[in-house]
Amino acid sequence: MRRTPICLLLLLVCFLPLTPTATTKSQDDAPFDLVLRGGKIVDGTGNPWFYGDLAVKGDKIAALGKIDLKAGKREIDVRGFVVAPGFIDMHSHSDFTILEDGQAMSKIMQGVTTEVLGESSSAGPYQDKLTPPRIHDPGQADRMDHAGRLFRHN
Repeated sequence: MRRTPICLLLLLVCFLPLTPTATTKSQDDAPFDLVLRGGKIVDGTGNPWFYGDLAVKGDKIAALGKIDLKAGKREIDVRGFVVAPGFIDMHSHSDFTILEDGQAMSKIMQGVTTEVLGESSSAGPYQDKLTPPRIHDPGQADRMDHAGRLFRHN
């Protein structure tokens, strides 16, 4: 009669270390602020691209390659996308358009993070925004403040 409880106790002691423990790891314990997962990585060095993860801590790339799951406070699945450093536009004629809207969204959406301006002439130095140029349409003068107006159908 006494053997059953002792056997159960022995089994419990032997197998307890093998059972998974329920640990809760908070997002604050994550070593990285951001992890981009599964992207096609082009590192900018001239090496061939590869599939992998990229981790960011603060404002620096902290790790590259295969990164542990749940290692980031925020994780983004970027499969099907290219992860690359910002591109530099070395020959641009965007001087006036950047001064007009100040955001350069067409450049940002293409991954351009640095732009060299003024190689042949320059709109700067200039303070404040420029007024967009006027477009003359037979029968009406209009101000170009939206690209859709270029394709207006009467």
